[in-house]
Amino acid sequence: MKGFWIYKITASGEEKKDSSITLKKGANIITGPSDTGKSYLFSVINFVLGRTSPPKDIPEGINYDVFTIDIESFETNDKYRLQRKLGKNKVSVWNANEPQSGLTLIDVFSTTVNLSSENHISNFLLNLCGLKGSLLLKNRTKGEKIALSFKNLIQFTNVAEDRIITESSPFYFTNVNSNHILEQSMISLILEGTDFSNVTAIEDPKKKETKISGKLEFIDKQIVGYSEQRQKLIAKYEKLVSNKTSLDKALINDQIQKRLEDSYNLESQVTKYLNDVNSTTEKKIYALELIKRFEILERQYLSDLDRLAFILEAESLTSQLPSQLCPICSNPMHVDEIQHLNEIENFKEGVTAEIALIKEKLEDLKESITESKGNVLKFEAESNDLKRTLDKLENRLESIKPEIENLKTILNDYIEIEKIGNYIEFIDTETATLYKIKDSLEILKSEKESTDIVNVCDYDILKKLSEFIEQRLKTWNYNVNPKVVFNSDFKTFDIVISNKSRGSYGKGRRAISYTACLLGFLDYCLKEEKNFSNFLVIDSPLTTFKDKEISESEDDSIELDDLFFDDIRKTSLESQLIIFENKIPKKIEGINIIEFTKSKQQGRYGFFPTE
Repeated sequence: MKGFWIYKITASGEEKKDSSITLKKGANIITGPSDTGKSYLFSVINFVLGRTSPPKDIPEGINYDVFTIDIESFETNDKYRLQRKLGKNKVSVWNANEPQSGLTLIDVFSTTVNLSSENHISNFLLNLCGLKGSLLLKNRTKGEKIALSFKNLIQFTNVAEDRIITESSPFYFTNVNSNHILEQSMISLILEGTDFSNVTAIEDPKKKETKISGKLEFIDKQIVGYSEQRQKLIAKYEKLVSNKTSLDKALINDQIQKRLEDSYNLESQVTKYLNDVNSTTEKKIYALELIKRFEILERQYLSDLDRLAFILEAESLTSQLPSQLCPICSNPMHVDEIQHLNEIENFKEGVTAEIALIKEKLEDLKESITESKGNVLKFEAESNDLKRTLDKLENRLESIKPEIENLKTILNDYIEIEKIGNYIEFIDTETATLYKIKDSLEILKSEKESTDIVNVCDYDILKKLSEFIEQRLKTWNYNVNPKVVFNSDFKTFDIVISNKSRGSYGKGRRAISYTACLLGFLDYCLKEEKNFSNFLVIDSPLTTFKDKEISESEDDSIELDDLFFDDIRKTSLESQLIIFENKIPKKIEGINIIEFTKSKQQGRYGFFPTE
């Protein structure tokens, strides 16, 4: 694996105690409050590696005028020491493989001679990166080419805190429009692995293809339309997700089935008890009707008794009267008197027997009435018990119905979330396709127009790069399921995140997405084994996010910090990541953390020693 990493940075001066820090492969974080030397260290790295601007004058750095960086090649493990003095355009390079036996001077390289000279420090460093002698395209129409400089590379890989919040593209690292072709060609050189040695001047046809312009305009409208749809869907998606229960869909479905089964069972019991209530009510009605009939019969019996009693009483009275007529046959009593007396006696006996029989029946009837009244009370009690049980069952049935409806609502929300998620994914796929078609049309249009504004990067490569950047943003939970596509429009040449241009986000999120672009680029080079420096230096990727956005979404900020640090601890040992950050992360295993405390009583004050 090409490239190199820095394992030590030292500042020294006459009669001054050396100040140094030791770094490691993989992830390094230099953290602490402002004015502890973090930005100074950033400028030291750039200065020693060939940039013109020296470190800024700070009180602690007075009389420190010699800066040393110790590096090691990833490919060969050879160690080198690079040293540069303030005010000098020379970088001394020693072989540092056996420091105990003394360093061997390799050469004193210049930072200002022509790039074609072997004596330029850029060629030494580019050789370690496998990029020495590469040519970049400066003007595609004219076919003009220039040599790659290591300065171009660190302008891209070493990002200062004022640059990381830019609205412009991370891949246009100078903000100079005339350099955009050159910057694109460097990105293309690294990602594709071929330089522009064989590129010649391109013809300049004057005809303009209005048809292509019309297609581009139509595609732009579609992209805008999809973007608006996506924003609305994301808002709806987030609302549904925020209200979503912690239960999973399968469990909710099981609960609905259980509630439905309970409902069916209750309905069966309700039906049964309704039938029982009706049956008991019918029995009660029958018993009441029977009582009515018994009471009518009772009145008839009592009437018969009164009638018979009256007859007996009347006979008794008439027998005392001096009547010569038989009360039975109305014949004179003197005629067959014995017979008449017998008839009267038989009549009395018959009436008495009839009275006795009626009384016996009346007693039986009263028992039947009493029994029937008892049955009425029993049936009424049974009916009341059944009704109470029925009320409980109906109340339980009524309480289950809202539960079922609520669960159905939750299940429908899950289904709606999946539906919206699938449609967002569809929009993202369609948008990515539109951007690819747009890129092809832009290239075709540029070949038909008189202009040198033409992309030199293959869109399939940019699309693949976008996937690595997207993975970083997803890992950090940048937003809800972030989708990254590359907008290859020459003026933009930047990523679009969830159908929203990277530059249109706030400062904090721009810093995060800028960092994702660099780390995604590094991931691509490592995965595809492309020649690259394989080290990144990033100043304050999280500081702006914390300062500017924490008031609006503190939880989101804290979560992103933790996910960010947890992710970078996995940085490949075939690369190096140096982050300067005010935010003090947890002591995460796998990250080399150097903390400046700005306190003379605790830990290390800053980069420079305190008196």
